[in-house]
Amino acid sequence: MSEVWSRKEVEIAVEGYFDMLQSELQGIPYNKSIMRKAILPRLNGRSNGSLEFKNCNISAALLALGYPSIDGYKPRRNYQHDVLHAVIADVIERRPTLVEEFERTVEQAPRTFQITDILGIFDDTPPDRDPPFQNLHERESVQQLSKVNFLELEANNRAVGRAGEELVIQFEKARLISSGRENLADRIEHVSVEKGDGAGYDIRSFDVSGKDLFIEVKATRFRKEAPFFITSNEVSFSRSQSERYALYRVYRLTKSPKLFMLRGDISKHCHLSPTLFRGSF
Repeated sequence: MSEVWSRKEVEIAVEGYFDMLQSELQGIPYNKSIMRKAILPRLNGRSNGSLEFKNCNISAALLALGYPSIDGYKPRRNYQHDVLHAVIADVIERRPTLVEEFERTVEQAPRTFQITDILGIFDDTPPDRDPPFQNLHERESVQQLSKVNFLELEANNRAVGRAGEELVIQFEKARLISSGRENLADRIEHVSVEKGDGAGYDIRSFDVSGKDLFIEVKATRFRKEAPFFITSNEVSFSRSQSERYALYRVYRLTKSPKLFMLRGDISKHCHLSPTLFRGSF
C-alpha cells in the first residue's frame, strides 16, 4: 500500500465526507463508524485510522476554501494541498444540492436557545498553529478554487451576529454578577445596536475593577477553528485600546454554544489575511 493517496482514493473519501456533512447540515443523524466501514473496502488497503486522519485533512481543506466542515473531525493541515483542494472543487461541482445546503445554512436566521449555565460556555482559545497558508502558491490555489466563501457569507448574516452579541451580553452580566458587581452588569451597553456598527466594537462591558471592557463579537454556527472576518477599523481599535479590548469568538451557535476570548491587540493573536481591497482615484 502506498503512503500517498491516489486521486481516486481522495475522491472516494471526499464523497463519503460530503455525505456525512450534508446529513449534519440537514440535522439528519448518521453513524460515522458505519460510513467508514462502507468506504474502507473501496480504498487501497487503508486502515480505519488512516481514513479518520484523511477526514481531518478534509476538514482543514474545507475551512481553507471557505466551506463548512463536519464538527466531529478536527482540522489537520498536513495534507496534499493541490490534490485535495482540486478534488473538493470537482466534487462540489457535481453536487449542486450540497451547495444549496451550504447556502441555506449560512443564510438562515439562528434559532433561539436556552442556556442554563451561561458561565459554563467559556472555553480555552485554540492552540497556536501554522499560518493559514504556507506559501504564495497555496494561497493562489485557494483563491482560484473558492468560487464562494460560505464562511464569509455567514459572517455577513446580521441575525447570526446579533444572536452572538446577545449571548455575550448574557455571559457578561452573569460574570459581573457572580463577581459581586451587579451594579456594573446593569450598565452594560449594546453599542452596535444603540450607536451603530462604526465604533470598532459591539459591547461596552466592565472588568471587576469597574474599568471599561470593549468587546467585539464574532459568531458562527460552525466549529471552533473556523476563521472569522474582521475589519481594518476593528483591528485598529483593538490595537489602540489593547489594554481594555477583548474579542469574543462564539462558535457552535445553534448547537451547544461556546465562546473563547482574545484579549488585547488582535494582530498579536491571529494571522490577518487581506480579503478585500478598495480602489479609488
